[in-house]
Amino acid sequence: MKARILITGATGFIGRSLFPYLLARGYEVAGLDAEPCIPSGAHIEASCLEVDIRKPFKIHSHFDIVIHLAALNRTDREGAGTYDSFRQANVDGLRNTICACDFDRFLLFSTASMYAKNGNPSDESGPVEPVSFYEKSKREAELAASGLIEAGALTIFRPVNVVGPGQSARAAVPAFFEKAMKAEPIEIYVPCNRRIQMVSLRDINEAVLRVVEDRAIAGLYNIAGTESTEVASLARAIKKIANSNSEIILENKMEEIFSPVLAEKASSSFGWGAKDGIASIIYDYARAVLGKNANLEGAVL
Repeated sequence: MKARILITGATGFIGRSLFPYLLARGYEVAGLDAEPCIPSGAHIEASCLEVDIRKPFKIHSHFDIVIHLAALNRTDREGAGTYDSFRQANVDGLRNTICACDFDRFLLFSTASMYAKNGNPSDESGPVEPVSFYEKSKREAELAASGLIEAGALTIFRPVNVVGPGQSARAAVPAFFEKAMKAEPIEIYVPCNRRIQMVSLRDINEAVLRVVEDRAIAGLYNIAGTESTEVASLARAIKKIANSNSEIILENKMEEIFSPVLAEKASSSFGWGAKDGIASIIYDYARAVLGKNANLEGAVL
């Protein structure tokens, strides 16, 4: 019998991809969000609960696994709120979800951005130094989940930057494409030499599927590709792909130390590894937004 799955944050960037992905594989999937969340073309088994998880709620159903994506994320402007707003969504919302229904297992999406930037590769045992409101609230959520859920029933993913079509322009890749397509300056506010890693929606979906299918998978796992690129190089590549004359402006002349995130534990524990490299991820996004106008030959990442 296929598992019954609840996805919180079903209208979010990852949720909009994961919901139909699991439905197509025969799972009984319910979505939960503050907005209507049944994807177009969804089967009759799909249902959506409109809930504000910041407030206590109750679901009178049992789920084999809850996939908790709902969050106020780091691409939201922190200047618009306080840490309390992040705690309400990411910590109180987590606790409310855990208490809302019966479940066998729980998959929490956290973030790899909380690792200390000390120049050393970061595996799951590496030191964490959360800085932003988002990172601090996600670390608090990890600790809360560990205190409320038995170790064998809890899986935590710490993904690096997830990139794919349909992503909000608040994130770097879609923001750079949007500026390039309008021939507007591409302003980079992070340290001028910042390097980033990426993971595609396809690879995220595959990692989740492994957890859904294998009840023995529990614990903390980084989800990351092995490649990295400087943000400035990424902007230059996107400018070429879009055939744009946008000016690239490095607003922050500070430099920082790069600490690559390792996903070897996911590989050894349940055979997951990122299949999409950075070029593939960027080209997929370019095809989605530019179609035949994408110049995929001239850009080098």
